[in-house]
Amino acid sequence: MKARILAQAGHAVQAQRLLASARAWPGARPQLVEEAALLIAGFGPPADAARILAQALADAPDNRDLLLAETVVLALDGQTPRALSNLRRLEQRWPEWDRPYRLHGLLLAAMNRAQDAGPLLRTAAALNTGAPPDSCQSLRDWLTPACRGVSR
Repeated sequence: MKARILAQAGHAVQAQRLLASARAWPGARPQLVEEAALLIAGFGPPADAARILAQALADAPDNRDLLLAETVVLALDGQTPRALSNLRRLEQRWPEWDRPYRLHGLLLAAMNRAQDAGPLLRTAAALNTGAPPDSCQSLRDWLTPACRGVSR
């Protein structure tokens, strides 16, 4: 929380220093790891955040929030095939959750595959488990809890 407050107050360097210790957080609560990793992805190379999330998923493989966060980070890192694989896994495991369909559609649209994105976006709209804000139009927007549907 302190790192998020520092970042929002324009003190990115201090927030980054605080988050540097997140790389050594084995066994930390998944929610804390997720939040730290996404802040790290917002500051620097998404690959650092992807490594942190992969470690957390090894400890909590059924945590859908961690898996969705990892998917966002992988997509930002240009690892689109892995991101798409994660999205399909999320959609199969939690078919009632709109966020993976919404993100999948967004990612396909960004890849100029609007024809494939349409059905996914319609599925997300039909599930309507709490539409994300209008500001959730790019992958970087999905670093925020509001876009991922996480209440903090």
